[in-house]
Amino acid sequence: MNPHHPKRIIVIMVALILVLTSSVVFANVYGEYLWFESVGYGELFIKMLEYRLMLFCTAFAVIFTVLTINSIVLKRAIVDFLGEKIRYFHELDAMISLLVALAISNNWLKLVYFINSTD
Repeated sequence: MNPHHPKRIIVIMVALILVLTSSVVFANVYGEYLWFESVGYGELFIKMLEYRLMLFCTAFAVIFTVLTINSIVLKRAIVDFLGEKIRYFHELDAMISLLVALAISNNWLKLVYFINSTD
């Protein structure tokens, strides 16, 4: 049996899940856009998506950077103090960052209020 076979199955499964998830998300977003467009608020929907995407990308970048730097420092400290090398999965940092960024991007309206606030 080929030792790379299980890895290939996992990669195919992850790719399939990503394709299905992105298809469902695209269908939902496009459906909502069509509804907003039908009532004359298509530009508002696009602006809302821009704010959400900006907030998501910023949150992901900050969180992933902090987690990655933390894991690098942790790996070095373990090598220095214990003399052992460990394998750290940065994929875990990416998954945590994605989940937290998604939760933060749901607060896009607060960002709009903050950016457009007046005295």
